[in-house]
Amino acid sequence: MHNSQRTIRNTVCSLAVFLCVISLGCGKKPVPPAPPPFGGLTASLVFGNTPLPNFAQPPSRQQAIARWLRPVMGRSDGMAQVSAAALQVRPLVEAAAGMPEVQPYLVKLAVLLHMSVPALHHKWVALQTADLLLESGGDSNSLSSAGAAGVAQWLPETAQRAGLKVNVLRSNQLTAQIATLLKSAADAPPAGQKALQQKIAGLQTKRAQCDERYNAADAIAAQTRYLLRLAVRFPALDWLFQAYHGGEGGVLTLLRLYSGGRTSARSLILHGNHGMPLSFEYVYLHCTPHQHAAAFRYLYSRGDDDRHYWWKICAARQAVHLYLQNSTAFASAWQAMLPGQPLLAFWYGPLKHLEFGYEPAVKQALQQGVIQPASCPKAVCASPAGSVLPSGNVKALRSPALGMLSLLYQLYSRAGGKTPLVPGVMTLPAQPDPNAPGAHDNVYNTGLAFDIDWPENMQDRKIMASVLDRVTDLGVAGMIVLSRQGKPRWQIYPNPQYGSALQRQEQ
Repeated sequence: MHNSQRTIRNTVCSLAVFLCVISLGCGKKPVPPAPPPFGGLTASLVFGNTPLPNFAQPPSRQQAIARWLRPVMGRSDGMAQVSAAALQVRPLVEAAAGMPEVQPYLVKLAVLLHMSVPALHHKWVALQTADLLLESGGDSNSLSSAGAAGVAQWLPETAQRAGLKVNVLRSNQLTAQIATLLKSAADAPPAGQKALQQKIAGLQTKRAQCDERYNAADAIAAQTRYLLRLAVRFPALDWLFQAYHGGEGGVLTLLRLYSGGRTSARSLILHGNHGMPLSFEYVYLHCTPHQHAAAFRYLYSRGDDDRHYWWKICAARQAVHLYLQNSTAFASAWQAMLPGQPLLAFWYGPLKHLEFGYEPAVKQALQQGVIQPASCPKAVCASPAGSVLPSGNVKALRSPALGMLSLLYQLYSRAGGKTPLVPGVMTLPAQPDPNAPGAHDNVYNTGLAFDIDWPENMQDRKIMASVLDRVTDLGVAGMIVLSRQGKPRWQIYPNPQYGSALQRQEQ
């Protein structure tokens, strides 16, 4: 078999394995009937027989990465972003990593990591490209609400300290002009589009000249220098990118708390795991409310994005790698992920096949036992404040979701959670008025999704967040953070691959 054929085969196999891991098994999915306008009462849901994992054991490295592969590459603009990162950003990273002034840092880091310099160079390019995919989607004209600009999302002051020329006043003026033209272009007839796009391109060129954050090559070169200099204090790739994203102080504090402050961060990274290197991955996977408790409390005070950032970089790296191996296979996998759709739709099929519809159908589902009342153990569960939930909320779920709720109660209690959890929205009737509260929460009309409010007690909030990390890293559930009436909450739904085991859990 030729190398090119083997590469294509391996790419397709990798994507197939991933899709099987996070979907309902590898067999052909049955397509349930779709009676108009809703099919929830008659939907034939197929649940897998995979046994529940041992939740006392941490997930594997690949499981922790797989959790983030669909959020990274399965976005509605995921194909365009990964393509830009692979074809436009990566060559600039390759050039930056070859700059003479960064070679001493690469050589020293390669020695510490027991790698050859070419091997580290290749890995470095892959990781920095992945970071830039996460930062900006590979868009050199990106501008965040916080004022971070360009492909590397530099803030003005930080960019200037890194050696980039930034004329903030002139840059803002040009940005305002570009925004006006972009709005005009969106409303212009096709005949006028070309001229407007040329004007926009000209203004973007001028902006990149006065604000080098928008010059992709300069911004990436500055980021490369900045990152590799961090290797002096943080001689490991995962800690280095964690320090870049979440701040050096955050990494230093986490390492100090993990070790009890007995030695320097550099020494811990190199030898802190019984004489072996201590990775961020190991700390994340082994910090619990009962093990390295001080480090656990700090890690879970830093926010979801901080503790998950390294895993997202690894997922982004895999996405770019798969695209470079075979862009056609990548496109097929991207389409199979139902880009822009909720994970619930990817797991179970189109939501219209699952939704019950209006209030009479929800009541009928309850009467027929399609959804069943949710019990609430008083030791770990409390009733929500009445004004928080939308009207019509029914405290009932399909059996796998009930099993998931029961499992979360158990894991939270075992982990030391004290404050009773507050379940929120469960099954919500469809709203005839599209402007009514909850009218667009169609996942709640399926009986498969439910909310849990964040506990008021900070330690219990961290415990519950760690429980949800464990079940989502292991692939048993999906979870996103949302807010209702200013109150943060977790939206949770079970993976049908574990449906039969979760049904038994509920019983």
